[in-house]
Amino acid sequence: MRLIFASSARDPWGAEQSLLRIIKGLIELGHEVHCVFPRGAAAEYVGQSTAHMVHYKPGNRLQSNFRVRQLVSNLPTPDALIVFSLDLMPLAGLYRRAPVFFDIHDTPDKLITRMTMRTLAKFYRGAISISEFASAWGIGFRKVSVVPRPIDAVAAVPMRQAAGPLRVGIVGRISPEKDIEIAIRATQAAEAELHVYGAQFGTSDAYETAMKSLAHQLGASVLWHGRRDQREVYSAIDALFVGNALEPSGRTVGEAMSYGVVPITPTTGGAPEYFTDLVEGLTYSPGDVQSAAAAIIALRDDKYRQDLATAARNRVGTERSLERVLNGYLRSVKP
Repeated sequence: MRLIFASSARDPWGAEQSLLRIIKGLIELGHEVHCVFPRGAAAEYVGQSTAHMVHYKPGNRLQSNFRVRQLVSNLPTPDALIVFSLDLMPLAGLYRRAPVFFDIHDTPDKLITRMTMRTLAKFYRGAISISEFASAWGIGFRKVSVVPRPIDAVAAVPMRQAAGPLRVGIVGRISPEKDIEIAIRATQAAEAELHVYGAQFGTSDAYETAMKSLAHQLGASVLWHGRRDQREVYSAIDALFVGNALEPSGRTVGEAMSYGVVPITPTTGGAPEYFTDLVEGLTYSPGDVQSAAAAIIALRDDKYRQDLATAARNRVGTERSLERVLNGYLRSVKP
C-alpha cells in the first residue's frame, strides 16, 4: 500500500514517536509511506527519507490546510491519506483523490473542537482511535477502529530496593491537562519523592513555574530533570504516575511497563486500558489525593511491586507488539 500521513506537530511528543514506529514498521513490510510535517523537530525526528516539510505560519489553520493539501496533491496518489492532527481535519474536504482517515489520539477538550470534528467527520472514510476511551470522540465517522500504539520490547531495568522514599515519576510534556498538582500532593502525602521528566509544552512556562511554587509551598520533595534518555528515566523511578483523568492513552504507561516499572493511573481515560488494576498496575479515583497516595504507599512492598512489574512487562509485550498494531492499522485503512 501507499500511505500518506499528515501532521501539524512541530515537536516529537508521544504521538509522533508512536507514528514514527508505525511508519518504520510499514516500510519494513514493503509499504510506501510519506509524511507531511511543518518544519521543526518532529519532521527531523521522523527522518528525511519519508518526511516532506511544508511551510506555514503557526496557528494559521486556513493557510496550513491549503499548503498541506498542495503538497499532498504533488505526491503520488495514495491508497489512503491519514490525518494526524485536529487542526488539519478540513483536509478531508479539500483532498478527494483518495480515501481519507482520521487518527484520534488527542482529547478534544473544547466544545468548538468537538463540534468541528462532528461536522467534518462526514468527509472521512473512517477513524482510527488510539484507545476505547478516545473512540468516544468518533461520533459522526462512518466507522471507528481501535488500534493501540506499539511499545517496543526492551530489557527490564533492575528493580531498586526501596531503602529510602519511593521515587515516583511523571514523564512527558509539562502542561495543565497533565495535572501535576495531584502528583505533588499525593507523593507528599505518601512521603515519597516526585521526579518530573519532561519540558514545557508551548512557549509559556507559567504552568511549570506555578507547580514549582506549589511544591515549594507544601515542602514537597519534587525534582525537575528536564527531558532525559528513556532508559535513564525508568531506571531511576519505582513507579510511573499519570495525573490526567482524560488521557487519551498515555504512551508513557506502556513504556514504563516494558521496562518493568509499575504504572499508577486514574480509573478514567485511556491510560488504565494498558493493564488490569491490582494485577499489572494500580489505579486511583480521579482528583482524589488520598486514593492516589494509597496506591503509592502500596508499592513500598518490594515483592508486591516486583510481581506487578513482571506481569506488566508480560502483558505489554503481547498486546502492544509492533506486528499486532501494524496488522490492525492496515486492516483499518484497507478498502
